[in-house]
Amino acid sequence: MEKKQSDVLSILSLIFGIIGLITSLIIIGFIPCVAGLILGIFALVRHEKRGMPIAGIICSGVGIIIAPIVLFSPSPTPSGTVSNKSEQSVDADEYETATAAGNKGEESTDADERETLADMIDHEIYAVSSYDDTMAYILVTNNADVPIDVSTNTSALDASGAVIGAYSSSETCIGPGQSYPVYHYFEDIPIEKISNFDYSVTVDRSNHESVVDADLQWSIENTTDDSVIIKVTNNHDYDIQYLSACAMFFKGNTLVGFGDTYIDNDEANCILQSGASVTDEIESYTENGFDRVEVYLRGYDR
Repeated sequence: MEKKQSDVLSILSLIFGIIGLITSLIIIGFIPCVAGLILGIFALVRHEKRGMPIAGIICSGVGIIIAPIVLFSPSPTPSGTVSNKSEQSVDADEYETATAAGNKGEESTDADERETLADMIDHEIYAVSSYDDTMAYILVTNNADVPIDVSTNTSALDASGAVIGAYSSSETCIGPGQSYPVYHYFEDIPIEKISNFDYSVTVDRSNHESVVDADLQWSIENTTDDSVIIKVTNNHDYDIQYLSACAMFFKGNTLVGFGDTYIDNDEANCILQSGASVTDEIESYTENGFDRVEVYLRGYDR
C-alpha cells in the first residue's frame, strides 16, 4: 500500500513539476512548482525507484528559480518618459553622412558648417499613446544663430531590441534659439510594446529666414480642460505663410497630449497677413487632463 502511495506521489510530483516549469514564465507557475517539490520529496523518501520523483523535483526547482526572475525583470519604458539622451545622441559624423552634399544646389550647407550646426542643437524624445498607435516627438532646440532645417529617422524597439516600427519626418526653418517638435507616427503599435526609441537627426542651414521674433507677438490666452487658446499678431510689414503652432500637454514630466495648427487669416493660402491678429485653439486630444502646456511656433518668410 505504501508503494502505491509513493507511486502516486511520484506521478503527481512530476506532473506538478512540468506544469509549474511551463507556467513559471507567467509567474503563477510558482505555486504548482512548490507542490511538485514537496510531493517529490515525500515520494523520494518512500519510493525505491528514484527516477520519477527526482525528475519532478528538478522540474519544480527550475520553475521556482525562473518565476521570480520573470516577476522582477524590467518593464518597458512607460508612456511619456524622456529617452536617455546619452544613448540617443548622434555625433556630428553621422549628421554629415546622413545629409547628402549638394541636395540644396549652390546654397547647400558645406560639410564644416553642417558639422558645426550639428554640435549646436539639443534634442530629446517624448512618446504618447493614441488608442492602438504611438506618437513620438523629437523636440529639437536650435542653439545656433542661423535658422535650420532638420530631418529625423526614428525606430521603435521592443524589449529584445528588435525594430517593430520606423518613421521619417522633417521640419523647415527652426529659428535661432527656438525649439520645435518633429512628429513621428507608429500605426498599430501600442506604446506598451515599445521599450525604447533609436533615432537620428540630420541638420542643415535653412534657405528661409525665421519670422518668429519680436515682430511676431503671441501669448497663451487661456486653457480649458482639453485645449489651449493662443493669440498671434503679425507686426511684420509683410505677410507670413505657413506659420504653425504646436502644443505639448504634460502631467508632470509625462506627455499626455499633443496638438498643432496653422495660424492664418487666409486659409486658402495659409497666410497670416501683415497687421492681422488671430486667436486659435489647439486641442490636446487626451481624456486624462494635463497640468501644464508648452507651446512652440515655427514660421518663415514667403
